[in-house]
Amino acid sequence: MDNIFGRAMKVVEFENVSLCLNGKQILSNVSFSIEKNETVLLVGSSGSGKSTILRLILALQRPSSGTIRVMGQDLTGFCGSDLLRLRQKIGLVFQEGALFDSHTVLENVCFFLVENLHVPLEEARERVLPILEFLGLHEYMHYYPSELSGGMKKRVGIARAIASKPELVLYDEPTAGLDPISAKKVVELIDTLDREYGVTSLIVTHELHYFVDAVDRLLFLKNGQIVYSGVPEVSILEQYSEPEVKPACS
Repeated sequence: MDNIFGRAMKVVEFENVSLCLNGKQILSNVSFSIEKNETVLLVGSSGSGKSTILRLILALQRPSSGTIRVMGQDLTGFCGSDLLRLRQKIGLVFQEGALFDSHTVLENVCFFLVENLHVPLEEARERVLPILEFLGLHEYMHYYPSELSGGMKKRVGIARAIASKPELVLYDEPTAGLDPISAKKVVELIDTLDREYGVTSLIVTHELHYFVDAVDRLLFLKNGQIVYSGVPEVSILEQYSEPEVKPACS
């Protein structure tokens, strides 16, 4: 929903954000924003700081300087119940799936609703079943993670992330470890979800080629800085292909 001035609401805003850890400059004056219903791809080589940005959005890490706003809320000083309420509006798809091995697909997807939002189990199941159907998981809902392929585990992770109807979904390397066919199916699924559910998405990956036709905008992170923001194109990789160099903190 646009605000009263007719401008798109910014779901995520970074203003001159820097982060220094163990004498290394991880991020340096990073500024970008993500608007409501926008799907943004954040790319960069391993260790470039992509996953750090996800942790900052979730306030699992604090910047050394700069301002971070999520859904209009300044995260500076955010803690306790305020932070918990904000995180409940964010869905996270983990790189490794992070599924409970002893839980079925249905139980994994219901877990956050029941344990964190205190939704009664039967109501949680009613809310989750249409999502499982939509993602092609309905017939697998009584399977355990060990019985699923890598691509199916990614789908379960996505189902769990959207079960609470979040306003923002964060994807951490959603195609990592998948064969090209499975990776393509996951990308198509994310694209469909963004259109059908109208969520705002930030996808962190180093596999740009899978996503060029499924996102609105590309952010390229290199040496702790956003060096490109614009149309997603594979050629961008060639322009910024030099090795990453982490500068020391100033």
